Amino acid sequence: MNEFDSYKNDFGFEIGSGFSGNSDYMKDLDEKKRRTLMEEQYNFLQIQKSEILAQQKYRELHQKEILAQQEYREEQRKESNLEKWLLIVNTFIAIAALLVSIFK
Repeated sequence: MNEFDSYKNDFGFEIGSGFSGNSDYMKDLDEKKRRTLMEEQYNFLQIQKSEILAQQKYRELHQKEILAQQEYREEQRKESNLEKWLLIVNTFIAIAALLVSIFK
């Protein structure tokens, strides 16, 4: 940070020595450097902001996909339970039909 405050110490020259006017030049130079630095920081923050927004959109999409997968798994589980009970009922019907055909 010393490069921005160089006009404050006036390079050790006596005021009125002819070199003390450099402090105004150094002030102007420092202001330009500060402005450039602030612009770069602003641009960097804008880039970070856009990256954060992209990450948030990705997370939202990922959450939607996870919810869709959970719903799909739940439907599959319900369907498999239904199929299991249908298989059990079908087996009892087949056994009953077999017993009826044997004893007839």
